[in-house]
Amino acid sequence: MSKNEHLFRSWKEIAAYLNCDIRTCLRWEKKLGLPVHRLEGGTRGSIFAYKEEIDRWISERAGKYDKPGVPSDAGDARPRKKRFLFNPWLLIPIHLAVWALIVVVVLAVTHKPMSRIPRDFKIDGSVLAVLNKDRRELWRADTSIKNLKDDAAYKSRFQRKATNSDQLAEFPWIGFTDINRDGRLETLFVTKTLDEFQEGEILCYSDRGDRLWRFKAGREQVIGGQPFSADYRICGFDTFDLDQDGRSEVVLFATHKPDYPCQLAVLSAEGRLLGEYWNPGHINDFNVADLNGDGRSELIVCGVNNEYGRGFLAVFSPAVISGTSPQIHEEFMFKDSKTGSENFYVLIPRTDADAGDYPVDACNYVSLLENKEISVRSAMSGLYYEFSFGLEPLRVRTSHTFQVLHQKAVEAKKVASVLSPAYYEDLKKRILFWDGAAKKWVRRRAMSNPW
Repeated sequence: MSKNEHLFRSWKEIAAYLNCDIRTCLRWEKKLGLPVHRLEGGTRGSIFAYKEEIDRWISERAGKYDKPGVPSDAGDARPRKKRFLFNPWLLIPIHLAVWALIVVVVLAVTHKPMSRIPRDFKIDGSVLAVLNKDRRELWRADTSIKNLKDDAAYKSRFQRKATNSDQLAEFPWIGFTDINRDGRLETLFVTKTLDEFQEGEILCYSDRGDRLWRFKAGREQVIGGQPFSADYRICGFDTFDLDQDGRSEVVLFATHKPDYPCQLAVLSAEGRLLGEYWNPGHINDFNVADLNGDGRSELIVCGVNNEYGRGFLAVFSPAVISGTSPQIHEEFMFKDSKTGSENFYVLIPRTDADAGDYPVDACNYVSLLENKEISVRSAMSGLYYEFSFGLEPLRVRTSHTFQVLHQKAVEAKKVASVLSPAYYEDLKKRILFWDGAAKKWVRRRAMSNPW
């Protein structure tokens, strides 16, 4: 190597040898003593350096740092890049985390929490299974009754009252309702069986399927000296807030099997018997309305009274429901029973066109009209008897059913009457009220008990 090859005559040549820039060389000269010489009398930039001196300077500082070579002046020099060896296995947990996040996001967007609101049901042997709107099972409970009627029978009597083709009111056997106003729907279930035994119970289940209470309808009675067993069938129920306390009462009626006594019962939200009323003949329908304007709903009931062979309409205050219907002959009187608490007990007259067809008639349903009137339908004749909310008789409305019935009776020479306004006015006048004070039937508006 020639002598000139050992001599650097500019900062550029020094920087090239040290593999750095000129500014770094200047810094190293000032702070770290990089051996650079200046010509006397020369300009500021006239410098030179010997290769051997620079190599020796590098060698002296090699042990002071992490690895030999050109020193790094820590905070002043550029940080050196660290080399990392790529390991593909490190990506596996990252991929798993990404996929897990994707799954969570998709489920959050697409998954809907299961509704806990009951909307449907199915009967499986003795088991009642309650379902939500998607028919997903919420809970099931074993009633221990092996021969329950099937789904189709219960679905025909589900949730609300209806009227069948025979113009008879059909009350629910099963329904979902928040009777205790706790924000959750309870299930009310009447036991109905294929052989019509074990039909005297109504069960109440919580929204989780726990049985809250049960009520057994009917009891042994003696009527007209004759014993009647405790075999009763619940015909249906409905719920109303009768006392306006924010909680519902359960109203139901049950008939004796196979005979005629009928029990009207009112239960609290906890299944406690609040009141009961007994009638020697079936109850067919009931409704509620505030008839006297006191802010509380009266209970309006209709059916048949076997002693008189007529349909009846009765009104009760929800505060007191007790006793038995007004009867005259001992054959139809309940032993050890008290006078009924009804405010009104009304008997609907028979017509000449239907009186000979069957020994008794009935009122099969009661309706509330928007003009604050009550309409009750006679089952045999199909006539409508309309009353004010104060139980004043207003009118008797005809029907096609009755017109056909009357025409057939005229053609058969069973009757000679003519349908006219006077005919219906005469029927209205023959409506009977039980006068509780006089203890007799009268052809004028009278009360059994005061409001």
